[in-house]
Amino acid sequence: MAGAQVQVKYVQTKRGHQSLVHNGYRYNVKFRRNDRTYWKCHLKTCSATVNTHNGIIVKFRHLHNHQPEHEQLKVNEILESIKKRCREEVVPVPTIYEEEVSKLRTPEWDDDMHHMEEQLPTFHSCKTSLYHQRENDEVQKLVRRAAVLPLIPSASVEDVWLNALESINEADIDINTTPFCDYVTEYWVENNRDIWNHFENEGPRKTNHLEGWHNKLKKQVRYRYKFNSLSSSVPLQFPSNISG
Repeated sequence: MAGAQVQVKYVQTKRGHQSLVHNGYRYNVKFRRNDRTYWKCHLKTCSATVNTHNGIIVKFRHLHNHQPEHEQLKVNEILESIKKRCREEVVPVPTIYEEEVSKLRTPEWDDDMHHMEEQLPTFHSCKTSLYHQRENDEVQKLVRRAAVLPLIPSASVEDVWLNALESINEADIDINTTPFCDYVTEYWVENNRDIWNHFENEGPRKTNHLEGWHNKLKKQVRYRYKFNSLSSSVPLQFPSNISG
């Protein structure tokens, strides 16, 4: 068998180990000996094995007792791409997730692609894992300093942010924070500070009060009015203790 003609891919497992992917099947390392690696199908009930020499497949043994997993392998590849971006970028995690999923919606979109998208875990179900990819103290500190800018005196905003930039520049990290820093500097620190700064605001500084207002309103709206015109006499009493 000409090993160079065999298409093979090496991917990382959830635990950081290496797996071999070939023809829709995934193999885990069974054992290594010098330049040879012996792989076994990741399913315990399947006895199919592959031998590689210097990363090239040289031997197959046994047949798989199950169908290939092209769809699931593609899902795993998308998730790994999302996690990689979460580790290397400071773009909001939900945005990264949506951008990667939207790449599936190409002109070649068909029923198979739609079914594969359905196999992807929702953001809610995998967000903890994605946020764990971003566990870097220096980056978290930078984001927190950016988030606190609206709550400090307007005259101190620039000094606080410059100190944050100096700290991140001196930090030994592999994450590219330049786009995030440029965005905060250009759109928030250098422009419209009198609009977004809330240090002297005597009213609420967060959206909690607005969410509470909405919750109280929802409790007074009955589901039977959901599809009716609100112009009818709906007995609503707007919460008076929260200003609109």
